[in-house]
Amino acid sequence: MMLEKSRQHIQVSPNSTGVTILIVVLLLGFFLWGFLLPRIAEWESVRNRADRFSKAGINPAAIYYSDHPGMNEIEGRVARKLNRAEALISND
Repeated sequence: MMLEKSRQHIQVSPNSTGVTILIVVLLLGFFLWGFLLPRIAEWESVRNRADRFSKAGINPAAIYYSDHPGMNEIEGRVARKLNRAEALISND
């Protein structure tokens, strides 16, 4: 005598799968922003780096380094070095 196990197939609609994935992603995002990142910000090495940037006048929230007030001078130095390098290459 052979016993057969009955199998139940649970059909999951694509919409409920998408909603489940969305909920998981949102919960993961809340965990990262609400719990993990604030804990990392308390680490001594992270605080030291943030303090060093603040003392140097670098805004850690700046999207681009061009937002830094000293960037015009830095860009000028880079441009002068590039011009000198191009002049040396063209003279050869």
